[in-house]
Amino acid sequence: MRRWRPLRAVTVCAALAFSGSASADIIVTFAETGSGVTITGTGSLATLQGLTFQTNTDLVAADQYFRNSSSAQIRSTVGTADLYFSDSGFSSFSSLGVNRALGGDPGVELGIGNTVPNRVLLPEDYAAGTLINFSVTNVGDTLADFGLTAGDTWGATWATGNGGTPTESMLFQAQGVPEPGAGLLFGAISLLFFATRRRRDAGNELPA
Repeated sequence: MRRWRPLRAVTVCAALAFSGSASADIIVTFAETGSGVTITGTGSLATLQGLTFQTNTDLVAADQYFRNSSSAQIRSTVGTADLYFSDSGFSSFSSLGVNRALGGDPGVELGIGNTVPNRVLLPEDYAAGTLINFSVTNVGDTLADFGLTAGDTWGATWATGNGGTPTESMLFQAQGVPEPGAGLLFGAISLLFFATRRRRDAGNELPA
């Protein structure tokens, strides 16, 4: 049994090394992979309480990451979305980046704005609990092409009721190329695992 204790210790270190990812109900991630930038969106809103429907709005029908001085949007050839105001909450931006055509159609419209009141853009006729899931890749791009650097975040949080505790949120984030040390760490874990397993199997061999 003692032979397994070092493996557990290294596994815990790996979990700690890759923990710390931002959490939100809907997360849009710009991840530089070395061969391009992959933009993914995933999550759902458990409730639409705290959001006040304003209008169904027509956007420019283009596969695009759009931003201005106070808002960020994922745009699709769908071209329509529902605009909500948040009753309470906040938005924070470390960077908005720049406008950039997307390498594919995300199929949804999403957005946030830190004007007063806060604005939230959701797919047309979005129903609470509906999963949002898309992924497009801009081959050859870097985060710099979007005017972003690793660690940039911009998001909105709102409450299910005026003055209540914030419960729902949408977050945009930028992630850089994985650190070389991450691959070395997993490589070390794999080597230790197989070495430990080999010693264990050798000890369990039946005598000839």
